Amino acid sequence: MLIILGGLPASGKSTTAQALAVRIGACYLRVDTVEQAIRSAAPPSAGNEVGPAGYVTLYWLAAENLQLGRTVIVDSVNAKEITRQAFRDVAAKAGSRWVQVEVVCSDVETHRRRAETRIMTVEGLTPPDWDQIQKRHFEPWSPDLRVDTSVLSVEAETSAAGFHFGDKGRIGSKCVAGWSSFRRLRYACCFALQLMSVDPHGGILSPAAVEIKDG
Repeated sequence: MLIILGGLPASGKSTTAQALAVRIGACYLRVDTVEQAIRSAAPPSAGNEVGPAGYVTLYWLAAENLQLGRTVIVDSVNAKEITRQAFRDVAAKAGSRWVQVEVVCSDVETHRRRAETRIMTVEGLTPPDWDQIQKRHFEPWSPDLRVDTSVLSVEAETSAAGFHFGDKGRIGSKCVAGWSSFRRLRYACCFALQLMSVDPHGGILSPAAVEIKDG
């Protein structure tokens, strides 16, 4: 299974992805780490631009781990449809299922505060500032799941009975071709509950924070 994450910087994407990777024992691949490694190995004259090299490296690493039968989480901004399609192609070529997850922070002040106060865990990496994040173009996307990290619950546990899917309670059939409608719904429920149980910013994601999109 390839879990394709995307979202603006400081949305809570990496923290959520890392927590989920630990919980389900998945292989975690982060484009920031790959790109910074490329920069650190390049001569100073090369500058800071790595072009598509980071994403291309991520495709290869994801493919190799999928071929080993691993569940892989790829963590990148993934702002363009061309990279999203490339990840889907990687999964298809490996004969693996895939699911797309967009991480958002709908509260502007929370997002800004995170951007201004976050501590980078990738050595040497300078993150974009709030102004750069606001100007970042993010192409329209129809992910299978959308997680809003600004919606947090102070309660210690989340009940599955409180999570209402409504008319969006079906995971997109394009990502699990051949599955029955029941199996798609069951998988969506399980995956959403896994996301709700992680602790990205000191709380538990509430049911309102996870939206399953109809593909």
